[in-house]
Amino acid sequence: MLLRRKRGSREVPAAESNAEDGTVVPLDIPDLGPNPEDGCLEREQERVLSAAINELTPGMRKAIELRDLGELSTEETAQVMGLSVGGVKSRLFHGRKKLRQRLESYVESSRTYGTQALRSGRTANQVSFHQLALQRM
Repeated sequence: MLLRRKRGSREVPAAESNAEDGTVVPLDIPDLGPNPEDGCLEREQERVLSAAINELTPGMRKAIELRDLGELSTEETAQVMGLSVGGVKSRLFHGRKKLRQRLESYVESSRTYGTQALRSGRTANQVSFHQLALQRM
C-alpha cells in the first residue's frame, strides 16, 4: 500500500526541463499575500472613518452604527433605540450629512493624491473607498 501511494505522487525538481530540447522552464509564482501598501491605506481609511463617526452626537452615532454598520432595518433600529421610525430616519439623515461634511476634506485630499498617484502609474484605492463610503450615505 505504501508503494502504491508513493507511485502517484512523484516529486519533480523545479529546474527540470519540460521540453525535450532541454530548455528549462522557470516557475513564475505570483505572490498572493496581502500588499503592505494596501493594508496601510485600509488602516488609514478605517482610522479616519472611525474618528469622523466618533465626532457625531451619541444618538446619530448609534443610529448609523445599528442601521448602516449593523445592517438592521429601520424598524429594528427604532425598536433597539426606543424611538419612532421617523426619529431614526431623522438621525440617520443628519448623521450622514455631518459625516459627509467631515469626510469631504479627506476625500478632496485623497483625490489630489489619487491624481498624483495615477500620473506616477500607481492606483489610488483611497479615492474609490471614500467615494463609495460617501455614496452609501
